[in-house]
Amino acid sequence: MGKDRIYVVFIHGLFSSPKTWKHFEWTIRTDPDLSDKTTLLHFGYSSPFFITRFSRKIPTFNDIADNLGSFLRSNVADGHKVFLVTHSQGGIVAQIFLSKALRNGASYDLSRISHLLMYACPNTPAALRDLDLVEAET
Repeated sequence: MGKDRIYVVFIHGLFSSPKTWKHFEWTIRTDPDLSDKTTLLHFGYSSPFFITRFSRKIPTFNDIADNLGSFLRSNVADGHKVFLVTHSQGGIVAQIFLSKALRNGASYDLSRISHLLMYACPNTPAALRDLDLVEAET
């Protein structure tokens, strides 16, 4: 695949799954200007309505963000750009991933991200401060 290939990575929201993106995926696959230039990937994570077993652990945002980094390194070919497309909680996961990469000097992870598109993501300063993405006011 040529270096102009774009990887679109969909990240679903709370109580959701990769199925959320089926209409977006169909739109891209049926667009003649996009279909041959994109690879569509879905980053899924556990987001249950409730826990059926008390021994089961629900992953933290940090765990999910770390898994996103591993997913990108494993599934996106070197030298290709990534468009992250998120909904709701998926946007928080993406922001935590980017924030951690920036803090850790992970330029390789950061250099791959070309765009971040967030649908209905809670971006209030209070919400992000609780996740340690913005500094508290002094």
